Amino acid sequence: MVPSASARACITNASCITMYYMRQILNISLPEEMAKDIKKEAKKRRFTVSEFVRAVIRRYQEDRLLKIVEEGRKAYREGRTLKRLPD
Repeated sequence: MVPSASARACITNASCITMYYMRQILNISLPEEMAKDIKKEAKKRRFTVSEFVRAVIRRYQEDRLLKIVEEGRKAYREGRTLKRLPD
C-alpha cells in the first residue's frame, strides 16, 4: 500500500527522515447549507475543512468515551458488572 501523505525532516541535505502517515480519504454528501456552515466555521477557527471535521469527530469520540466511563462509574457504585471499554 502506498502512503497517501508524508512529512520530511532534514538536518542536512544528506540526512533526511521521511515519515509516512496512512490516511483514508472519505467523500461525503452534505446538504448545501450544512456544507456552507462547515466551511464558515472552519474559516472562523482558521482550520481547513478537513481539520475542522477531524476535530468534530475527535470531540464526538471523546464525548462517547466519557459517557461510557460515567456509565461504568454508575454501575460500579450500584454494584453492577462493569462494561468493557471499546478498543
